[in-house]
Amino acid sequence: MLNKYIIFFHLILLFSCSKVAKHAEVEPTCIAGQSACFVDMADMRIFVKFNREVLLAETPFTLTVYANKKQNIKNISGFMEGDNMYMGKVPLLFAKNGEHQFNAQGFIGSCGKQDMQWRIWITFIEQSDKSHTFSITVPSYLR
Repeated sequence: MLNKYIIFFHLILLFSCSKVAKHAEVEPTCIAGQSACFVDMADMRIFVKFNREVLLAETPFTLTVYANKKQNIKNISGFMEGDNMYMGKVPLLFAKNGEHQFNAQGFIGSCGKQDMQWRIWITFIEQSDKSHTFSITVPSYLR
């Protein structure tokens, strides 16, 4: 009988640890369900990545945007809005992080849906002051 409890306890620990690891911070990556990891536009490939494998409500995340042509992007701005349930616009305030990379801190509030689809709008300005806008979608989940 004791062996059953020990095995059960180990299974719980194994499941819990893998769940925690899945939600821990990671190197910038594309997340499952992300509509696009990059967008080709203005003779550049723009990458959009996150520091989490899964976006959870009420858990901060970092969004990283960078291009394969480093010298072309002068500034980036953006916001998020619910795609399957409108919840207003959530601003993304980008800061330059290195020569060609921009990071924004994000935070998704809770809502009544177990899983939520978000549309992220990103506008970048080239050195020549030309402006370009694109969007991607990403899912988020309640805890």
